[in-house]
Amino acid sequence: MVSAAVSQYLDTKWGHLLPNVRAPPSQIVMGGNINPLGIFYINMSVGQPAQSISVAVDTGSFTMLVPGPNCQGCPKEPAKYDATKSTTAKALECADFCPFCNDNDICAWQNTYQTCNLTDTTQPCTVSGLVYKDYFTVGGLTSKQPTRFGVIDKQTKNFQQLYVIDGILGFSLGSTFGQPAQFLQLFQEGQISKRFGMCFDSAGQGGILTLGDADTNLYQGQLQDIKIKTNSDAYVIAMTDVKVGGVSIGLPPSAYRNVPGGGCIVDSGTNILLFPSPVFRALKQSFIRKCSTTSLHGVCDAGSKTLFESQCFTFTQDQLNQFPKLQLNFNNVPMDLPPSNYILPKVGSTKNEYCLGIQNTGNRGLLIIGDTTMESYYTVFDVANNRLQIAPVNKQNCKA
Repeated sequence: MVSAAVSQYLDTKWGHLLPNVRAPPSQIVMGGNINPLGIFYINMSVGQPAQSISVAVDTGSFTMLVPGPNCQGCPKEPAKYDATKSTTAKALECADFCPFCNDNDICAWQNTYQTCNLTDTTQPCTVSGLVYKDYFTVGGLTSKQPTRFGVIDKQTKNFQQLYVIDGILGFSLGSTFGQPAQFLQLFQEGQISKRFGMCFDSAGQGGILTLGDADTNLYQGQLQDIKIKTNSDAYVIAMTDVKVGGVSIGLPPSAYRNVPGGGCIVDSGTNILLFPSPVFRALKQSFIRKCSTTSLHGVCDAGSKTLFESQCFTFTQDQLNQFPKLQLNFNNVPMDLPPSNYILPKVGSTKNEYCLGIQNTGNRGLLIIGDTTMESYYTVFDVANNRLQIAPVNKQNCKA
């Protein structure tokens, strides 16, 4: 059973446009970036005739949400899904499956998100609307049966991550509105194998999403296996150690296991690294110990207000180069983060300011790796075999 904290996290995810460019059927071009958008997204279409929608690729949720034509609080620019213009659209009646009903006996829903405002991540945002059924197309594959999804009728205006893209496409393992995520629907219909993968363009813009078997052109060397925890709606893997410059931060494997969800959540809808307080504090102390041999700007020369206290600093390239490699270990499988993956440009800054791309989630907070950890790898979510597979990305072939 998934803990309440993980369930709330999975139920409250977010999202940021891309011209209608199509890759071959097994590949889908992604737009977006780690910074400043903080999300990667694809084009899909919903309804007949097709209505184009851009959606976040989110392995941290299993819900498909798109904006409606009369959405209160939604920006005017992104595309909208209009059920009245689709000959195959149908509202989901309460007799089918329902979170709750409106006065017209139609299924309704409401989600509150916690990481939705890019200028203040503590501000909650809320979206709500009705549930519909309709056909969808993604990567050249059209569903054989209608899918169930939420249409946003009302959105708080501070939901900045839905200013640019239209909606969210969940890829996690749970079910919502009485059905699994859309990629699992395609598997159940016999259109793809029970796998998907992704890589990010090394130029910093976009990447490739693959549906079905792993694409050997997108990685170098051999795929390494990391077991995915069973009986979870999230992609949870066992982190066993964190190293700074090759030296362990000194915590036992249980420190990474005794967290909500029982391990590390892999979430493409999160752009940075999230550590609970015990791990975050040990990481900070490891960096401070480096000060005896290396001058780390923003850590060794900042007193009590360092990068680890959410302070941002102006950096030269030489100062950035002084920072050590960060390594996350999953039993015998390491994932390396160079300084550029955890010291990130401050959004909106014109002064070469950088901030720490690692946040403290609290004493019983979640442990989450996101896009910064995945950036150097082709990552395969092999649901059929309960494993995550990683290999160094082929930078020449992973081009948006």
